[in-house]
Amino acid sequence: MSSAVWVSSVLSPAGLGEKQGTRTKFYNHDWNPASFDIPTEPEEVYAAFRRHRTGYALQRSDFPEAEAVFDEKRFAKRRDLFFAGSFFAVKGKLAEVLPRFDLGEGGLIPFTIYKADLATPVDGEFFLLNCKRGRPPTLRG
Repeated sequence: MSSAVWVSSVLSPAGLGEKQGTRTKFYNHDWNPASFDIPTEPEEVYAAFRRHRTGYALQRSDFPEAEAVFDEKRFAKRRDLFFAGSFFAVKGKLAEVLPRFDLGEGGLIPFTIYKADLATPVDGEFFLLNCKRGRPPTLRG
């Protein structure tokens, strides 16, 4: 066992995911409008989100296909943990550290974020976090 401790501030500020300045594209759907309001996800995406939150690793097509920046000032404030749609995404040092841990069947999935033109990739590497939390919970009964 190591005597080292890893400390992170990825969950601060409390507004994680608020007004990020991006719009999301889900597979087989058009881009969400450029808006700070949280859009309603397609039903199949919401179903995948519920499966993921209960511990299931997902297929790539269950996650957002891509994101695009419409407000560069807000986008620049993102930390190493952020939301892509309703799913967690990572970048930077956190993306370097996470592969050292057992993330289950999923792991980190490369993810593209585009500039406002919806065609030019933003510099940097971004990943969706697809980790399985062990066996899904079962109901007593």
